Amino acid sequence: MLRVKSEQRRGYFIALYVSHLGNEAEIYANGNLQHTITGEDVLDRAMSQYDRTVDYLDSLMELPEYKNGKKKI
Repeated sequence: MLRVKSEQRRGYFIALYVSHLGNEAEIYANGNLQHTITGEDVLDRAMSQYDRTVDYLDSLMELPEYKNGKKKI
């Protein structure tokens, strides 16, 4: 798997990996698998899912239990 995109966000690290053949992609947050995308047009669909996952995790980080460090992603 090749890392295509990654970034350190407030409270977590997220990364998008695509297989060498280009038919599978995986999204990880803090080392935990969040999504697996397979099939055609994997990169386009994976980039869209990556953006949705970032939006979701950013929203989670605004919740008091995540903001105060009681819960982690």
